Amino acid sequence: MRDDFVNLHLHTHYSIGDSTIKIPELFYQVQQYNQSAVAITDHGSVEGWSEFYNVAQDSSVKPIFGCEFYCKESLEKPVDKTRFHLVVLAKNNDGAKLINKLQYISVQHHHYKPLLPYPILFEEYTDDIFISTACSLGTIGQSFDPNNKNKKYEEGEMFLNKLLDCCGKDNVSLEFQFHPDYSAQKDINESLLHLYDISDVKYCIATTDAHFLTNRDIRRYVQADTWNKLLKDVTPTLKSNCLGTSSYVHHFAEESDFSDLNLVDKMIKNTSVIANQCNVTEVNNIGQDRILPKFNKHQQFKKIFFKQPKVKE
Repeated sequence: MRDDFVNLHLHTHYSIGDSTIKIPELFYQVQQYNQSAVAITDHGSVEGWSEFYNVAQDSSVKPIFGCEFYCKESLEKPVDKTRFHLVVLAKNNDGAKLINKLQYISVQHHHYKPLLPYPILFEEYTDDIFISTACSLGTIGQSFDPNNKNKKYEEGEMFLNKLLDCCGKDNVSLEFQFHPDYSAQKDINESLLHLYDISDVKYCIATTDAHFLTNRDIRRYVQADTWNKLLKDVTPTLKSNCLGTSSYVHHFAEESDFSDLNLVDKMIKNTSVIANQCNVTEVNNIGQDRILPKFNKHQQFKKIFFKQPKVKE
């Protein structure tokens, strides 16, 4: 039986030091789960798109191309590390080109991470992309997180209304995640439920924000190596950040004491509905017109840095 759940928020090893998912193994596992599609939404990067596309050609699984951007409200304020996550998916080839353009812009505003200012996103927006509100580190998630000292519920509501006004209700989704080992997620989800009830948003989806294929917590080893820390000093990974299935989502929702379990089936079905709207057919030629820096060839470096011995006549 086909699993209706589609992982629309997923990180591969191109989210460097953050995910352990290798793309060939990902497609194999998705086929084992009998799922129709899977997305790639690496942090501030589209570097994995080409491999993702190529591997998908030998698979029955449809590839969905996206990016989880690091966003800022503006660049007028003093530069700091404040940033918000936002998932953007391409609905077609033009959408893929736009995401590629937005990623290029974000690199130009790099401060610890590539940063995409919201005003630029809203200015560049077209119907060719779909937006999901992302995790607890998104603008809406932060406004609902009880651990955030600066949280303001009304800011989350205002941001959603801004997305709906700019993008239209057919192109926006509230994203629910179920992390039993993250206590604040329950409060965030309850606030999301209320926002879903009072707003004009059309879609709500469930994601696992996948960073590894199974429940085995191997991501900590990668992070310990990346950050040059001892394993005991690395925060344990949320077990629900594994590649999701319908049964996983239900299980984690129940463990999280989610108050409306009947809605979970709708969230799962919506992932397939959105996946069906995403039909990118080509990504390998995107960005080919960019001007890349020129590097000296090895032989030129040798001439510059190594003096050739004189040959006696």
